[in-house]
Amino acid sequence: MFTVLSVVAALQTPSAVPTPKPKPPRKICREAPDLGTRVTRPKICKTAEQWNTETARLQQRLDQDDVDAEARASMQASEPPR
Repeated sequence: MFTVLSVVAALQTPSAVPTPKPKPPRKICREAPDLGTRVTRPKICKTAEQWNTETARLQQRLDQDDVDAEARASMQASEPPR
């Protein structure tokens, strides 16, 4: 009787199968931009998501700089000559 209860109890408890740990995101390494010095360029390692976020942020800054430059140019064109 005891063995039957042990088997039934064992079947009712969840199995202790370990779940695999998720792999950390893969890093992509790139060399830092050349600044014109003789110092070696360090490698910068980030995940693909981090690189994409940085690329989008830099593109927004470039776009904003273009808008600002166009605004300055139109303001200077509308000013009377000195």
